[in-house]
Amino acid sequence: MKKKLAILVSLLCGSEAVFSAETLPGAPTEKDHQKEVASVATPGQEVKEATQPQPKVYTQEQIRKHLELFGCLIGKQVGVGELYLSAEEFEYVVKGFKQSQSEQNVCSSAGPDVVKEAMQCLQERMESQRQRVAKENKEKEEAYFKGLDKDSSIKKTESGLRYKITKAGESEHPTREHEVTVHYVGKLSNGTEFDSSKKQNEPAKIPVAQVIPGFSEGVQLIGKGGSATFYIPSNLAYGEQGVPGIPPGSSLIFEVELIDFKEAPKEQMPQFDLEQLKTELEKMKAENINAEQGDAVDMTQGEDFFEDTMGEEE
Repeated sequence: MKKKLAILVSLLCGSEAVFSAETLPGAPTEKDHQKEVASVATPGQEVKEATQPQPKVYTQEQIRKHLELFGCLIGKQVGVGELYLSAEEFEYVVKGFKQSQSEQNVCSSAGPDVVKEAMQCLQERMESQRQRVAKENKEKEEAYFKGLDKDSSIKKTESGLRYKITKAGESEHPTREHEVTVHYVGKLSNGTEFDSSKKQNEPAKIPVAQVIPGFSEGVQLIGKGGSATFYIPSNLAYGEQGVPGIPPGSSLIFEVELIDFKEAPKEQMPQFDLEQLKTELEKMKAENINAEQGDAVDMTQGEDFFEDTMGEEE
């Protein structure tokens, strides 16, 4: 979270390290310069015209779409959604982003102390909003599962997982020591889809011991060739922390088709420990809170973000 905020500040402040011409896609590189020099003939040689590929011509509509995508990628990478901004608040983010194009901007007068204060403010805002959203979702979850429990076709396990077998499979079931081949669709309890193997046009191979507890328990209830729907409470999913695409305190629905399973490779056997995950998240949160006692924000972190993003595209 701290790194995301540092990246956001560096982006809004127009860090030259982030947006220097050398880092932009399509900008001339040292190799291009060497090729250009090599194409110039020495005295007594015939001058040969350098052959270079013609740049692709984009329409204005294509450029606009690419710029929109670029803006979306930046927002996703720096975690703007985790701030749960109102429309009015978001306008100030846009205002700062626009200023990054000019020499006179809000960062010009912002020294290290001001930047640290901004970081602390946004971190506290993220935590406050996370707690609020988690509480609201937990209240919705309670009502949602009360409704499910009235359906006699939906079973409940001791852990609190609800499930419904939609197709009976074979008698053989996977265990935590297996890797399953499945097709699945993951949704929030309001029906919003957040993941699907079917959109990838191929089933997923998943070590049973390395997924969230609710999914791990549920897939062991399906026979080979069968299918089921899991209704997973937040404490068996991603808890009150949430993850990108899944808000804090969210209960999940998975529609799962078990195609096959086999013994998981030994290197894939580490267990998914929810308590350990919570401990690590609390540790990260404490480090963020104590960050104000450390050095000033390193504004060059944005350079790493930009290089990583462009590297993934390549």
